[in-house]
Amino acid sequence: TNAEALANGKFNGFTLAPEPYNVAHNADEFEQRNLKGTIITANYFTPQNYQWVSITGIRKAEFSEFSEEDYSPLDVATSLFDEDNKQLSQEFRLVSPHGEATDYVVGVYLLDQDISTQRGANLGINFPGKVNTSVTTPSSAGVRSYSAYSNGNWRFTDTWEATSGIRYIHETKDLDYSSVDTTKLFINVNHVLENKTYNELLPRVGLNYHVTPDILIYSAIARGYRSGGWNADFLSTLENFQFNPEYAINYELGLKSTLFNNHLTLNTSAFSTKFRDFQVFQFITTKAGGTLLSLTNAGKVTSQGLELDANVQLQTNLNFSFNAAFTQAKFDEFQNGGGLGINYDNNSLPFAPEHTYYVALDYQHPFANNFSFYGHIDYGYSGNYFSNPDNKPANAIEHHDIANSRLGLKAGDNWDISLWVKNLTNETNLRTRSVSFLGVPRGYYDPPRLYGLTVKYNFY
Repeated sequence: TNAEALANGKFNGFTLAPEPYNVAHNADEFEQRNLKGTIITANYFTPQNYQWVSITGIRKAEFSEFSEEDYSPLDVATSLFDEDNKQLSQEFRLVSPHGEATDYVVGVYLLDQDISTQRGANLGINFPGKVNTSVTTPSSAGVRSYSAYSNGNWRFTDTWEATSGIRYIHETKDLDYSSVDTTKLFINVNHVLENKTYNELLPRVGLNYHVTPDILIYSAIARGYRSGGWNADFLSTLENFQFNPEYAINYELGLKSTLFNNHLTLNTSAFSTKFRDFQVFQFITTKAGGTLLSLTNAGKVTSQGLELDANVQLQTNLNFSFNAAFTQAKFDEFQNGGGLGINYDNNSLPFAPEHTYYVALDYQHPFANNFSFYGHIDYGYSGNYFSNPDNKPANAIEHHDIANSRLGLKAGDNWDISLWVKNLTNETNLRTRSVSFLGVPRGYYDPPRLYGLTVKYNFY
């Protein structure tokens, strides 16, 4: 029961409203998103069966959120985030004909992105000392990314195939950051101008063996990269303002197969990824004793595990799906992760359960003229994990599960009408624990049981 769960500390995400789905807020909170975008894809096939592809993406996003920060009925602190995001992307690629001893893809990718943000927080009349002041962080940032890539396959025998690819990335980032503070809890800076340039070469090599036309054993080694940046948020010091790029080497060995006359699809893989300067969010204590969420770099991380994916056609119209994963993701080295002299070596990564699995049943029954009835039910399980790299009990998340279902009717290729239920058994699952910038504990839960009706119509 919820009472028992509260007694053992399972549902203590919020300080003054420990019951799930209840809050003790006094602020009139809201969240607004306005998303616009279009994607234009053009394909051209030459007489020699080469394919030219152009993909243009234009996106604009506006985000505004007014939030409680003290999680109490008192007027202590609120925050308002406003952000505008514009981006243009363009990709050109050339695809060689299939079915030859060699085939390849070459291309270029361009990204132009601009972000402007106005973040602010107000301390109300109930703040200790009756402070009625504020902090704002008007900032803007831009990203210009250019990359060229190629990937090819060489079938040097009937059963052996070599693959290789490479991507070159040139990326520039710029930032104009300001902080205007009258609370004496944060910093005052005006137009901190920063600029970073990254040039990275990301290769990949692999070897495939076709045991039969329906069974493939594959292997691959690849280098990955994630660019660095800045924590352009509420800051009490510029000490953790920047974070560095993250690098990774991934090793993978796997099997893909289609068996028993396509009645069974079975895929499995083993992987190991070694990270350097791993980027991770952690809570940094401010000079006033509060807590700020900052993106920082851990020294080294290893993530390794096994995955299994299967699909079985039980009957003509009935399919069973199964997916399971075992993952060990730990910090090999995270010096001073919790402050000077407090190391997180051998701690588990946040939001990284060791065990997850998913099962589903799908049924489809055609009838009449071009009509079909279908049903779907699934169940997912996630093991225990932590929501912070400190791995403290206060940030532990217990294992949880969830089931969903859907019943629908399709009419031809155009109409699809379905009734659905999410969180079928109405589980109360705490998904993450964190704290506000005032250090107040808070928690987030899966939504309770939801049900609805969806009507889709395709115009093509």
